[in-house]
Amino acid sequence: MERLKTCILTRKQELHDTCEWLQLARFKAAELTFIWQYVQVMEPLAKVLDVLQSDKMAYSGGLVPTIEILLEKMKRIRHEFNLHYYGPMVMTHRARKLESHGPAWS
Repeated sequence: MERLKTCILTRKQELHDTCEWLQLARFKAAELTFIWQYVQVMEPLAKVLDVLQSDKMAYSGGLVPTIEILLEKMKRIRHEFNLHYYGPMVMTHRARKLESHGPAWS
């Protein structure tokens, strides 16, 4: 995720050059925005999954705090960025957690 984020933010010309070299159509601005928003939303989730799958976090006491951190990050992402494509996904994810775990997860 980090490499994709870096590529989109700092190496757009290299990305376009690579597409031309591969004889592929260049990414449109809307497509780059879509990918950037995907990375913004999915990066915290990917990190949480890495933490939960590690041997150090293989106990149940780490699950709730880790998910709480994820929910806080998603809430912050929702407020910091204008997520045209992924805003509904962030809100749906949070709503499902609230439905399944009650007000303790709000």
